[in-house]
Amino acid sequence: SNFPTPRLVFGEGGVDDGEDADVIIHEYGHAISFSAAPSTNDGFERQAMDEALGDYLAVSYGRTLNDHNWGNVFSWDGHNPFWAGRNAASDKHYPENLSSSFHSSGEIWSSSLMEIWEELGRTLTDQMVLEMHYNFAQNLTMPNAAQLFLTVDELMNDGEHQDFIWSVFYNRGLVPFEANAGDDVEICTGESVQIGFPYEIDIAGFDIFWQPNLALDDPQSLSPTLTSNISNDYVLTITDPDGTVFSDTVSVSVLECVGIDEFETGGLSLLNQYAFNTNNESLFLNCTKRSWTDNNSRLAVFDINGSLIHDQQLLLQHGSNRLDFQLPEKGIYLITIEQQDRKATFKLNRF
Repeated sequence: SNFPTPRLVFGEGGVDDGEDADVIIHEYGHAISFSAAPSTNDGFERQAMDEALGDYLAVSYGRTLNDHNWGNVFSWDGHNPFWAGRNAASDKHYPENLSSSFHSSGEIWSSSLMEIWEELGRTLTDQMVLEMHYNFAQNLTMPNAAQLFLTVDELMNDGEHQDFIWSVFYNRGLVPFEANAGDDVEICTGESVQIGFPYEIDIAGFDIFWQPNLALDDPQSLSPTLTSNISNDYVLTITDPDGTVFSDTVSVSVLECVGIDEFETGGLSLLNQYAFNTNNESLFLNCTKRSWTDNNSRLAVFDINGSLIHDQQLLLQHGSNRLDFQLPEKGIYLITIEQQDRKATFKLNRF
């Protein structure tokens, strides 16, 4: 604020700060934050997260060059006799590891972001971290920021990574506990599926119970394996050490599926997507050779006696193609995809 134009200033003493790329990237992180949310760097936790942003950006970049001791922020300027540097791979937990130093307290936030980085990768995590800063405000807290990050995943990725991101923030003390029985699933008769919450979270002292529980390998597990031939809803009930009860429900649909005996024919393969029922079959045809996409194709379906039960023209796209038709009953069927100079045949067993 004492300079007529915005600029980055690096310190001296010990190792000159400008010799360390982490320092330059960290300080530029302050510029990014100010550009995205001007004049909002007020409040202890807001200031801590501003320091954490710079630390995160420095480590996110540096780790792509060398994974050794990647959590050491300012690995040249610090971590030496002059000063200890900072750590973006700490196990600090909110709020008990907040201290009088917003630099040190920021390690809670930077370490959380790097946990997410390890799962989602640099490009996506960097994009989400930068995007969320446009919503930063004065006196923002770390739990506020955690909710912002989850909202950004909803907006950018349709919430694809919600469960994992939530698990990171929950283990850090940044979001409250909630029960999660998992997404509704469809399986084929006789198959097994894991339901519940797939990521490791700290639930010491919690009581877990699933109902019904007869088809589960461990009804007291957060993510049991289910083997059942009956469609059902499964209710997860969790009681925390204070006696508060949380619950959530997952629906498991057990379907009669089509078995695919022949998986690859000349660049075409049929994919079983568990979208089958007695009235409407939805197969997905994967096309890996673009030569199939040059001309119209004929899709024909025959029963075991050779009778034609479905016939249509089809223009294949490179990648996934949905095939919709009806199979009248259980049994063996042949599907052909035919062009002028080639034909692919698949045998299906509807059971």
